[in-house]
Amino acid sequence: MARHDRAFDEVATKFFEHFLAIAEAMETFGSRSSAATPTGAARCGCPSNVLLTDALRTYAAGMGADLQIEFPTDSGQFRGIGDAAAEIDSRLVGLFRIGADGRRPSDPRHVPTGPLWQAHPTFSEYFHGDTGAGLGASHQTGWTALVAHLICLRED
Repeated sequence: MARHDRAFDEVATKFFEHFLAIAEAMETFGSRSSAATPTGAARCGCPSNVLLTDALRTYAAGMGADLQIEFPTDSGQFRGIGDAAAEIDSRLVGLFRIGADGRRPSDPRHVPTGPLWQAHPTFSEYFHGDTGAGLGASHQTGWTALVAHLICLRED
């Protein structure tokens, strides 16, 4: 549609300008987190990712159904933005799935294993960008509970 209507072209351009600004802010946020992660990996926040994937899904449903992006970055593989959003959602939900070792990838290192902890996940403030381990506060639900929104999207 953007090729045929200047108004749609302007909306699409503004969306991508905002998207790039958010991506740059997330990059800056991650680069400041090196003291908080052992390998200097970027921190991954659930709220910013949920906002991003919701925006990508909305754009894909409206005007960007045919738009392809490289995903993951530098992989040489291209997907539609809706598919990329779904994969990011899946990875976020995956942080809370119990693995073969009885732990969730998002479990902070100090959280023990066992039936009690499997039934009561922690919701960390943010996550290690490489391992997914929970970092920051884990004693409150907070914004990380947005993962429930992603699970409900899958049920629709």
